[in-house]
Amino acid sequence: MADVMDAGPGITIIDTLLGGHTGMTAAYLMEGDGPTLVETGSQTSADVVIDALRNLGIGPNDLRQIVLTHIHLDHCGGVGDVAAAFPSATVVVHRRGAKHLAEPERLLESSFAVYGDLAPLYGGLTPVPKERIVAVEEGSRIDLGGGHFFDVMDAPGHARHQMALIDSDHGRIFTGDALGVRFPGSEIYPTVPPPDFDIDMALTTLARIAERKATKLLLPHFGPIDDPETAIEVAGERQRIISEAALEGWSEAGEHGVAAAVDRRLPMEAVITDEPGRARWRAVLWADNNPPGLVEWIKLREARSTEQPR
Repeated sequence: MADVMDAGPGITIIDTLLGGHTGMTAAYLMEGDGPTLVETGSQTSADVVIDALRNLGIGPNDLRQIVLTHIHLDHCGGVGDVAAAFPSATVVVHRRGAKHLAEPERLLESSFAVYGDLAPLYGGLTPVPKERIVAVEEGSRIDLGGGHFFDVMDAPGHARHQMALIDSDHGRIFTGDALGVRFPGSEIYPTVPPPDFDIDMALTTLARIAERKATKLLLPHFGPIDDPETAIEVAGERQRIISEAALEGWSEAGEHGVAAAVDRRLPMEAVITDEPGRARWRAVLWADNNPPGLVEWIKLREARSTEQPR
C-alpha cells in the first residue's frame, strides 16, 4: 500500500513505490472541485497509485485530469492505466510529448535503450486515447476548479518537452526534474539522461523558476523543498560542474573520458552521504545515465558549432 503524506494546503503526496522502494518517485493529488493528479509514476506503479486514489475517496468519475511534467517513464508510464481507471479524467501534457502518449512505440524504444537491464523496473506505457489528451505549452493555463489554476512554463534542459506548473493559489511550483533529484535525507544531485539534456536550457529554466519566488518547490524525486532559493542555486551549480567536467573529459579522451571526469569533479558517493539515499541511487542507476546524456549534449553542441551559415 502506498504511503500518502500531506505536502501543504490542498496537496497530498502519493509515494508510487517505484520498484518497491519508498521515497523514490512521487505523484501529487491536488484537491479541488475536481481533483487533479500531477504525475503517475511508472506503469509498474499504476496499481499503487490507483489504489491510493481510491483510498483517498476518489471515485472512478471524480478525477478531473492527470497532468504530466514530462514523458520519461518514471513520470508518465502509468498514465494509460490510471486514465483507464478514471475515465472522466483528461490527460494534460506538453505539446511536444502529446503524440507519444497516444502512440508510445518510439518513446518506449528510446526509453528501453536508456534503461537497459532496468527496463522491467518501469514497465511500458498503455496508449492514451487521442481524444483524452490535452496538449499545452508556455502560457497555457490548466483549470483546477474554483478559480484555482496552474500556469504552464516551458522548462527544457532535462528534457525538451518538460514543463513546470505554477500554482496560482500558494506560489508553489511543480518543477519536474529541472533541479535534479533529492531523495529523502539526501542532497540534490543532477540527473541529465539522454537524449536531449542541454545545460544552457537547464540553467535558463532554473533562472526562470527562481524569478517566480516560489514559496515551495514540489519535486517528483522526492517531495517538497521549503527553501527554493538555496535549492535552485545548488542545483544550477552542480549541473554546471558536471557539464564543465564532461567537456574537460571529452577534450582529454573523447567519449570515454566523460564519466571519469564527472566522477572526479562531482562524485555522487561524496555528495550523497546518507546511506538510504545512496541505496536509492544504486537501485535506479540514474547517475550512470548522466555521462551518456552529457555525451549526447556535447555531440549536438559540436555539430551545431560546425554548421555552415546559409
